[in-house]
Amino acid sequence: MTTKNRARPLPADQRRDGIARAAVPLVRQQGRAVTTKEIAAAAGVSEGTLFHVFPDKDAIIAAVVELELRPERVLAALRAIDPAGDLHQRLVSIVEVLRRRLTGVFELMTTLGMRHPPEPTDHEQENCQHKPRHRYGPQQQELLAVISAALAPDAGRLRYPPEQTASLIRLFTFAASHPAITDHNPLPADLIADVLLNGITHPHARDLVGASTTSALGDAPC
Repeated sequence: MTTKNRARPLPADQRRDGIARAAVPLVRQQGRAVTTKEIAAAAGVSEGTLFHVFPDKDAIIAAVVELELRPERVLAALRAIDPAGDLHQRLVSIVEVLRRRLTGVFELMTTLGMRHPPEPTDHEQENCQHKPRHRYGPQQQELLAVISAALAPDAGRLRYPPEQTASLIRLFTFAASHPAITDHNPLPADLIADVLLNGITHPHARDLVGASTTSALGDAPC
């Protein structure tokens, strides 16, 4: 007599990740009001399985937040931008990727009533203690490095080094996308890119602005 082979159970980490992924749309829509019954149904498991790998619903929501804050998708989208393309279109693409990322994070935090991203885990803090201190964390450093690489072919056209320009792009896109700063009217990516690339003056007015600045400097006392 033969017996059917039973499917090998998933490792706990894979099970946790799968449940968190299934819970993402529910958490985004309902926030903390989502039930474990709904999460279990979306993940195709029993509620008992949920509590076998998570201690409670808050832990599932925390896993959803951690999953949504992972940088892999935004880094992959930035690396997919053609570095040989037109600088303006490249900048629009960079801003659009960042804007989608930021908007998604802002919306998730608002739905969950979060005022700021979660604090680093004990493991992350321990790792950081063994690394030199930087202005930005490791994820932000990698993000800026990828943006810098996308800008590098036009480094000679930029007023600032690609690394500094990448930081300016990130900061301006953050401000132009944050609902509290924009009164819930975030700027479109092409407008953000145009201001970053061309400033706020009309192209035909730039010579006049430059001339008046030169004149004012010439008239200034030594």
